[in-house]
Amino acid sequence: MSGLNYAQILANRKYNKNYTPQLDTPILTIENKPIGNKQSFVCIQGLPKAGKSSFLTSVISSAYIGEIFGIKLNAGRIGYFDTEQSQTDFYKFVDRIKYQINRSIPENLDLFNCREDSASDIIKLIDQYCIDYKPECILIDGVLDIVTDFNNVVECNHVIQWLKKITKIYDMLIICVLHLGKKDKLSLGHLGSFLDRKSQSVLIVEKNKDTITLSAQYLRSTDGFNPVNIMYQNGNFVKVDQTSNDNNNIYGLELDALLRLLFIEPVEYNDLINALTERLGKGTTTVKKIVKQWINDNLIYKSGNVYKRR
Repeated sequence: MSGLNYAQILANRKYNKNYTPQLDTPILTIENKPIGNKQSFVCIQGLPKAGKSSFLTSVISSAYIGEIFGIKLNAGRIGYFDTEQSQTDFYKFVDRIKYQINRSIPENLDLFNCREDSASDIIKLIDQYCIDYKPECILIDGVLDIVTDFNNVVECNHVIQWLKKITKIYDMLIICVLHLGKKDKLSLGHLGSFLDRKSQSVLIVEKNKDTITLSAQYLRSTDGFNPVNIMYQNGNFVKVDQTSNDNNNIYGLELDALLRLLFIEPVEYNDLINALTERLGKGTTTVKKIVKQWINDNLIYKSGNVYKRR
């Protein structure tokens, strides 16, 4: 903001007692629970080839035909930016949307393939799209490609600030797709860590044999939802009803993903309680009971003054 009038900027940022903001508008819901609102961003994470695209097409298609697998996108104009796929795979992705909605691509759905563009150019293209089209939702399929180094703190922080800025300016939701590391299944680099902390919701896609599962890792605005399980049958994906296993879910959050996130490195007890309280949105008493149960179940153990995962 060099050269700008900081006194005026400060005045614009000040609380206005005469202004009443609109209630948060859920743009993305699962089981009618708010996953992504306007002026926020959501991160969908998963290993390469885990089936993220299967849920992305369903998210987009749900804006035109209603709920799909309990997922609903409530948006007018939608922009999809693919940074990874070849032209052939990109058009296959578009064909799956056309198949799901049973018609040609709607006029208010804009799909772009930006595989050959640099990180800075992709950001500029998205900025230009926002100016020209005023979308209510943008999906960035391959958010790592909008940075040149996902371990560069300054660059990654700049991208997060950019996401916060444009979601507010254009009053929209952004859905980011991020690969997890193959070895540790953690979000990659400083960009992944920033997205984990700043996203309204973090969702995980996992493939288990023939089933692809979408579950919650972190939800800022609602309780957990039941994991969404889908399976490819007779040329189409169908929802698979599976009995919820309380041992594998903590208030709707997938247990293994939650443990991976909490125990990136050994953690002291008070820090563990604070982190788990923030993630679950539950009181200290409830969280301490959960940690005690994890110890009893031999999921975690104490080593000196810190706790580690088995």
